[in-house]
Amino acid sequence: MRKGNAPQTPPETGFWTIRTLPLSFHHTHQFNPLIIIEKLQLASSAAKPYPALMTDFIEAAIKEAGLTLETAPADKPDSYRCTISNGRYEMIRTMRMKPDYPPPSLGGLLLYYARQVQQIYDCDDILDWAEDYELDLNDSKIRDKFTNLVKDQDALRMLLGDDGFHKMMGGLEIHQAISNARPR
Repeated sequence: MRKGNAPQTPPETGFWTIRTLPLSFHHTHQFNPLIIIEKLQLASSAAKPYPALMTDFIEAAIKEAGLTLETAPADKPDSYRCTISNGRYEMIRTMRMKPDYPPPSLGGLLLYYARQVQQIYDCDDILDWAEDYELDLNDSKIRDKFTNLVKDQDALRMLLGDDGFHKMMGGLEIHQAISNARPR
C-alpha cells in the first residue's frame, strides 16, 4: 500500500472495493467468473480512508507487463466484455457487475483472477485440487471449473510472463498473510 493508505483511484471515482462470492458458492451454483464492485461511503470527512483496492503488487504487475484494459457492454445487462492485453496476448472475459456500477478496473480484474487462480497455484493436478477442497470429481461441473482455472492461470502467465506471474502470486500471498495477521 502507499503511505498513509491513500486511495489509488482518482478522487472523482470515489472509494471502491472488490468482493468475490465464497468458494462454496462458486462450486455449487455459479461457474462463470463473478466480480462485484461496491462503492464505499465514508461516514464523515474525518473518517479514515479505506485501504486501496489495487495493492502495490498488482500495480507493479500491470506496469511491468504493460497491461491495458478495454471494456465494452456484453449481451446481458450489467455485463462487460473485458479485454486485458500486453500488446502480444489478450485475455478476454465477460464480467457481471452490480446494476448501475461502472465497468471493472484493470487492477480489480487482475486481483480477482489472481485470487481465483490461487486455488490451483500449488496443486499438481485436478486430484490434488479436488482433495484440497473436498470436491467430487464425478461432478462434471467441478471438472469444468478446474479446466477454467487452468485456462485463467495460463492466460495470466501469458500476460505477465512466468516471472511476473510468480511475483504477483507471491505478492498476493504476502498481502493476505499481513491482512490476516492484523487485529480486527
